[in-house]
Amino acid sequence: MIEIWFCDCSEIHLTNLTPFVQSLPKLIQTELASKELLTDRILSLTAKLLIRKAVKDYSTDAHLFDFFERNGKGKPFIPWWLPFNIAHSKDIAVLAFSKDSEIGIDIEVIDPTIDIESLSHLFSSFKQEKMTKYESVNDFIDMWVRNEAVLKGEGTGITGGINQFDCRGNFAELNNVKWALKKISIHESYICYIATKGQYKEITLREIMAEELFEDAKECRAMSQLA
Repeated sequence: MIEIWFCDCSEIHLTNLTPFVQSLPKLIQTELASKELLTDRILSLTAKLLIRKAVKDYSTDAHLFDFFERNGKGKPFIPWWLPFNIAHSKDIAVLAFSKDSEIGIDIEVIDPTIDIESLSHLFSSFKQEKMTKYESVNDFIDMWVRNEAVLKGEGTGITGGINQFDCRGNFAELNNVKWALKKISIHESYICYIATKGQYKEITLREIMAEELFEDAKECRAMSQLA
């Protein structure tokens, strides 16, 4: 089974994130500090708070979140917990976690101003041929997100080889591993895909309200100060 949680950040109007950041693992604090724009920090923070809430709800040891790490390819993981992946774009942060297999997730806002031609060099010849046939930006973003979901599941991301394989339909094969893809309907202005090893799994979609998420973060901070 796969759980997908998402949060709409458009109603978060914070200017001081320090109270929510101080109790997070040092690695996450460093990542957040590296982001210049406040909106980017809020998005990234929200994604991390989704992880913390999921660990709290799906583990007997809430402190597991303190062991948040990234592997050599940059893919996040938490030792002794479930495989998971995060993504965010514009106002939406999303978390996917699974009890069954490695997963990848990606989401992108539909931006009508995107320059498709300038990105063509990143793709294989097969994808470049398809790009010339796209009738809309939506089609291009759909392909981009499908490929990114697979690469994030593998742990490489776009820079790790989007030109090394092709997603044809709802399946892909990368490094002799087969991935199944499924489109997730979160918001009409976004395109989101989940990639899982093997066949499709049962998926549960849940919206986590920003107010709930940040109130939970306050409680976690208070508990850490008492520890």
